[in-house]
Order: sequence, then C-alpha cells, then structure tokens
Amino acid sequence: MRDDIFLSPAEFASLSEMGAGLILGAPQVPSAQLSKLLRMKLIYPVMGGFEATPSGKLRIASGS
Repeated sequence: MRDDIFLSPAEFASLSEMGAGLILGAPQVPSAQLSKLLRMKLIYPVMGGFEATPSGKLRIASGS
C-alpha cells in the first residue's frame, strides 16, 4: 500500500481548515503537511494563500 494516499488525523484537520475557505498568508500548518497536501493536489496556492481543490473538498466531505 502507498502511504502517500492516506492522510494522518493532523493532515486531515489541516485540509479541513483550508476547505473552509481561502487561507491567506502562511497557514499554521507544518511545512511537511503543506507539501504533502500540495503534492496530492488536495490544495492549491491562490492569491498568496491556499485553498482546497475540488478533490480536497471531496476528501473533506467523505471524512477521509
């Protein structure tokens, strides 16, 4: 199994926070988590901040 398709509870919490809307500036997310969420294309940079992608919003809705 590939570990890069699973999110830890902390990573999911960070994704959920970004799914609530645009997070401007540097989010209070560890850089390793931020990198993983970007690599998995669950978030994307926009206007100096980050926002959940449609895939990220689906992950939030599914609770995984």
